[in-house]
Amino acid sequence: MKKKELPIHYPLVSNYPQHAFYFSIISNNKDCLPWIYSNYLNMCLIDSEDECFLDYFAQTPEHHYHPCFVDSQRLLRATMLKFTPNIVEFLKEQILLENYIWLHVNEYYIPGSPAYQKYSFPHAIFIYGFNDNEQRFNISGFFENRKYMCSYASYSEIENSFYDFGKSHIDSDVTQHINYMHLLRLPPNHHQGLPYQLDMRFVAEQIKDYYESKNLTLNFRYFLSHESYSDWTYGMNILLRLKRRFELQLEDNRGIDRKTLYTLYDYRKLMTARFKYITENNFYDVKPMFCEGFKTLENKSENLLNVHLKYGLTQDKKYIHKLINLLDEIYLSEKVLLERLLNDFSDQSLV
Repeated sequence: MKKKELPIHYPLVSNYPQHAFYFSIISNNKDCLPWIYSNYLNMCLIDSEDECFLDYFAQTPEHHYHPCFVDSQRLLRATMLKFTPNIVEFLKEQILLENYIWLHVNEYYIPGSPAYQKYSFPHAIFIYGFNDNEQRFNISGFFENRKYMCSYASYSEIENSFYDFGKSHIDSDVTQHINYMHLLRLPPNHHQGLPYQLDMRFVAEQIKDYYESKNLTLNFRYFLSHESYSDWTYGMNILLRLKRRFELQLEDNRGIDRKTLYTLYDYRKLMTARFKYITENNFYDVKPMFCEGFKTLENKSENLLNVHLKYGLTQDKKYIHKLINLLDEIYLSEKVLLERLLNDFSDQSLV
């Protein structure tokens, strides 16, 4: 009997699968921390009548070159269906090869998921181990209450969830992100043997971009037509757009998904951890007021999330008014903090 479990850790970024899965591999890797803390400094908001989606503006192995995962692979679902007669054996073999597996399955068959035994729902899960004796895979994903957690699924459940996908037309559609399997591998010699160094000047430049709410696609014109993203909102202006969204909710009940506010809180937690890391490793002489300021913003963002939870339970619009006031507080506090921080960076010729 064979078994193997690849190491994972609770991810530093856990808002969506496209971040949480690979962060669960690198979050405790000291060689990857400089890259993590040099990046993930900005966010983007898509806000329309039908959608309000907030996420980090960052490179991920799903779509971009990623220095920690240069040996990774992306496989089309149609390819897997044509050339892999036994998906269970294929997944086990990949784990033996030190590959973590990020794939999309039908959560109707995944225990603990909201869709389990209720309805078809193609969604991402992460596989990092198997046990022949117990006939099950080690998996993680967004299961109970859509929180990121670890669990198990039997070989037959994974097999059914892969083949009975619920959307047969997806199989050959290369434009659908759910139509891919990612094999993530962290080789011992990642970064081509040249360890990534935390770039304090780059950190300062990105914080300036965030403060100025710069359209970040301008930095990627060599492969993005930034005009296509001109209606996105970046940086501090996101807080103003979210405030406006809640004001509209008072008028027409146009809501905001809780994940949006969780992402805002997730961003604050990472910023607090970043400046703690910078301080502890002497990359910059960070004044205590800045570390304290980021921790205060983290606490305010957690409060924002908790107030939204209360609104979800009660539907009492007094909580919407509280959310609007809290967003005002967070915006003003962050504006003052970042102005002082950027002045400090300027004194050190970083910006």
